[in-house]
Amino acid sequence: GLTVRFATGAGEQSASAAVVLMATGRRPLTAEIGLDRLGIEPQRGAIAVDEQMHTRVPGVYAIGDCADLPASKAGVVAHQAAEVVAHNLAVRLRGHGEPTTLRLHTI
Repeated sequence: GLTVRFATGAGEQSASAAVVLMATGRRPLTAEIGLDRLGIEPQRGAIAVDEQMHTRVPGVYAIGDCADLPASKAGVVAHQAAEVVAHNLAVRLRGHGEPTTLRLHTI
C-alpha cells in the first residue's frame, strides 16, 4: 500500500491506499493498466468521475489527465483534484467531517 501525507488545520494527516493511479501528459494514457479488472471502462481513455473525483467503483478515484474533465481544465485542476481526494479520504478514514468537491466553475 501507499500512504499520502497532507497538512490540515489540525496538523499533519495521512491516508493509505492499496493503489494510486497517476497519469500525466495531455491525453489519458490508461490503456493496459488493468482498469477492466476494477470494472472501469474508460471512454477515449478517460475515466468518468463525479465532483468528488469518485469513479463508478467505490473507493477508486481518478485525477489529472486520466479523469474525464474538460480538456481545457484537466491539467490545471490536477493538484486541486488531488486535494479533494486527499481530504475526502481523510473524512472517510476518520469517520467524521464533510466531503468537499471540485469546483470547475471557479477555475
